[in-house]
Amino acid sequence: MRTDSLLTHDVADTILRYVTAHPDACDSIEGICDWWLARQRRDDTRNAVAAALRSLVAAGRMEASTGADGLTVYRSAQR
Repeated sequence: MRTDSLLTHDVADTILRYVTAHPDACDSIEGICDWWLARQRRDDTRNAVAAALRSLVAAGRMEASTGADGLTVYRSAQR
């Protein structure tokens, strides 16, 4: 029961973050599952990955290199 409550809270939080970023969004349950939640979680994960990489680069564990096209790639600093 506690797990269901935590999942419901997590989903509600994700939906609210999505509609905050996209105030005109409107969809069915299926659309919310297929698009809103997937997209918001991808964005959340991307933000967490970016923060983790910044931290790892600052600690000297990873290296960042930006190409002429503007794309930054990352690799281990211990090669």
